[in-house]
Amino acid sequence: MKPTPVKLPQRCPVAGRLVKYSGILMLVMGSLLFIWGSEQADEWLWMVFALSLIGGGVFNWIRGLRLASVSVEQLRQHDKRAPVIFLRSFGDEKADYSVRGFFAALQTAFRAQAATGTQPMISPWGPTFQIQLASLWRGLGPYVAIGRPGEEIADTGAARTYVSDAVWQQQVADWLQEARLVVLRPGSSAGVSIELQMLRGWNKPERILLIMPHTEKAYQGFRQVASDILPQVFPEQLPQAHFMRFDRQWNPYELPQQATLLATLEPFLVQNGLSSRDFSLTYKLLYEYVWFMTLLVLVGLVLGISMLSAVLG
Repeated sequence: MKPTPVKLPQRCPVAGRLVKYSGILMLVMGSLLFIWGSEQADEWLWMVFALSLIGGGVFNWIRGLRLASVSVEQLRQHDKRAPVIFLRSFGDEKADYSVRGFFAALQTAFRAQAATGTQPMISPWGPTFQIQLASLWRGLGPYVAIGRPGEEIADTGAARTYVSDAVWQQQVADWLQEARLVVLRPGSSAGVSIELQMLRGWNKPERILLIMPHTEKAYQGFRQVASDILPQVFPEQLPQAHFMRFDRQWNPYELPQQATLLATLEPFLVQNGLSSRDFSLTYKLLYEYVWFMTLLVLVGLVLGISMLSAVLG
């Protein structure tokens, strides 16, 4: 079924790349200034300037990625594989960009750190987490989602298609007929309730990955909705884990947090006949091979500091 045309967000690949690379440059400069400024007499002034550069760099990097994003239609013209579907509450996604949403994600990161004793290489903040997920699933198939109505720029992560309220359920149903996996970020909205009912009818629970809410309140709202739709009951308290999976009988299981995302998801991947070999080398270099990235960062810092010292005299 062809989606009904609706208002589309801004997209400009050339401008997006320019904004993204300017953000990366600001991040590098801010990091170098932070290191250099810590040794200066007016340290606090340099620190404020460096942190402002870093913050602006993150903003530009994410905005550039959003501007340069491709639609589902563009992506599927050349990628005919079975899709990985992302389902979520539009309200939760919009809240990610608020101050409260950012600090809720930090709370999840601290909870994971306390549970594991280490800082896992998994970003809990929605925009950067979706960037990581998109890089991960790219090795399996197109990562797709329904776009949030009215957004001026597409969100990060999954490619979006924009359809009217009258046909979005049919679009999801069409995707489910061929879906390889489903990633569900559960909430308590009416839309998520409908999506849960569709997944119950799809009846392939072993292919569903749950991203758990950040707060106890949000979790309890989801748990109440899910208890009326799914055959098994979720734990009474918000799990320590950031992810859960189902077996074929809809029994939910936590995925204990590991050092990396692939290690954390291993039980879910194994039950779907997958392993780390199915994912791209690009993803592993960016998120899995800590030693490799650490070496690159160190080399970059040394070169950057040398150049900065030469420029400043």
